[in-house]
Amino acid sequence: MKKLMFLLTMLAVQFATFAENESDSEHFDRDELEWGESDGFQIHLGLKQKERTRKPYSLEPGYRCFVSGEMVVGDLSSCRLSSTHGFQLDNRFFIGAGLGFNSSESDLDEYFSIPIFSVFRVDFLKKKFSPFLEVRGGCDLAIDAESGFYGGLSIGCRLKRVSISIGVETMPGYSCESDMCEENINDDSLPGVENDISRAWNFNMRCSYEFSKHRK
Repeated sequence: MKKLMFLLTMLAVQFATFAENESDSEHFDRDELEWGESDGFQIHLGLKQKERTRKPYSLEPGYRCFVSGEMVVGDLSSCRLSSTHGFQLDNRFFIGAGLGFNSSESDLDEYFSIPIFSVFRVDFLKKKFSPFLEVRGGCDLAIDAESGFYGGLSIGCRLKRVSISIGVETMPGYSCESDMCEENINDDSLPGVENDISRAWNFNMRCSYEFSKHRK
């Protein structure tokens, strides 16, 4: 009987000690190192987890590619598809080259060209969202028309891999040599009808998706 009472007493003491330790442990943060005292000895009550450090978002140096669709409005309104390939020097500066296909339709004729250009781009922030500046310069190779200098300046914003920008550009116009053009050369109601090559100035709206390595 005495042995049974002793065992029950020991079980009750162990249960009370366990419940007290459970209550005390609720006040400790597992991410920190905490210490307590029991019977004159220090015991470890918490676990220190390895700190997770997140690197700031930035662009990795290396290959970077853009695929773009553009709407051009102005002297020579058109739709354009282009692709740009190059090298990201650091988390801000990009240099590369690209080409596109330009399709325009005036009131009297169609105009097709292939712009070939170099690109310089600056991303200003080391964040997922960043404003940027882009400069293009090269040659617009026209089909059945006069080729010439092509250049543009645009500003926009990048959100991760998607970029949207607006800007201004210049490219060669086209000559109107058909009989219909000759008959209507003096009609001011028909824009874009000219005998001589003219330089076109346009506004462009560009949406791009990029393929590159990013540091997160």
